[in-house]
Amino acid sequence: MTTMTRSQDARALRYLHRNYLHSHSTLPRLRRCGLFGVGSHVGLKLGGTASRPIAGVSGVETCGSVWACPVCSSRIAAHRNTELNKVNTAWRERGGSILFATFTMRHQAGDDLGTLWDGLSAAWRRLVSGKGYLDLKEQYGIEGYVRVVEVTHGENGWHVHTHTALYLRDGNLTDFDLAQLQQRLYARWVNGLSKDGFTASQAHGVDVIRTYETSGLGSYMTKFAMTHESLAMEMTNSAGKEARKTNRSPFRILADLSDRFDPNDVALWETWETHSRGRRMMTWSVGLRDLANLSRELTDEEIVALDQLRGELIMSVPSKQWASLVRRNIAPDVLSVLENFGPCATIDLLAYHGIDVTIHTNPIAFRLPDTERAAA
Repeated sequence: MTTMTRSQDARALRYLHRNYLHSHSTLPRLRRCGLFGVGSHVGLKLGGTASRPIAGVSGVETCGSVWACPVCSSRIAAHRNTELNKVNTAWRERGGSILFATFTMRHQAGDDLGTLWDGLSAAWRRLVSGKGYLDLKEQYGIEGYVRVVEVTHGENGWHVHTHTALYLRDGNLTDFDLAQLQQRLYARWVNGLSKDGFTASQAHGVDVIRTYETSGLGSYMTKFAMTHESLAMEMTNSAGKEARKTNRSPFRILADLSDRFDPNDVALWETWETHSRGRRMMTWSVGLRDLANLSRELTDEEIVALDQLRGELIMSVPSKQWASLVRRNIAPDVLSVLENFGPCATIDLLAYHGIDVTIHTNPIAFRLPDTERAAA
């Protein structure tokens, strides 16, 4: 088989790490995610274009966990990234500007993750509430925001913080105005944190910078997933492996855990699953999505379900045999062969592994379009 692309390497890692969770996750739905079919067969689909084919799976159970599932999280992050970039582009075309703000809080080893997260969320609600915030919006022309929560773990324990894109009516904010806005946001942030006994440093509590482009901001805002090509690069980088005990994202902890069992990492991951469950990753202010004519915001579970509808059904295999392919970590190879060599080679590969195949589309005549078809 030809060398896999970076994105295919990343997908293989996601499947590998999810395999670990099939046996070790505390979340029942995650233990079944991608493993069992909802019916008697699991479909293999092919979409995209001739130059960039994208293979996928349909008819499987999914968990829709943006925080704990490396496979579902990647799909959700890609969807959110696309939506965010559409809003950013629309805002720039209107002549507006975008600021990128990071809000952090003091923490130390031993602090409870759930308590920190609750404190951060409560402080944010206080920051964007009341007459003080309305005055701030009016003075600086703040039309709305998109907020994303990110969590890492290091020597000082859990680090819960938020990245926020602030949408301003124009781009004429002076450096002095920017510094004043940061100071006023910091004052409101510290005040909101103090209600629950938390605080933030003057130097790092609030950081506000300008942004000058649109596409990269969406990717950065959804980078929490660590499930795109970046994770594949990190996993194959020796320096990254040597630094495994520095500040790590939850998916970095999972990668380390599946690579080398460590009781401390087991405890960290169980804590992460417990306290991240049910929390929102991204929050939009009212009316902001309308800028790009975006439809109703989908839930994480709906995004993952929608992903299974993409592409054309090429073939299907019995659900039990698909589970066997996943458990043996062969499933990512099947998808890569379908992308790299097409349906006929995929049928041969499945036959080699003793998998029964039901063909739904003529494998010889099937051709992907040269360009992406418009979404229905």
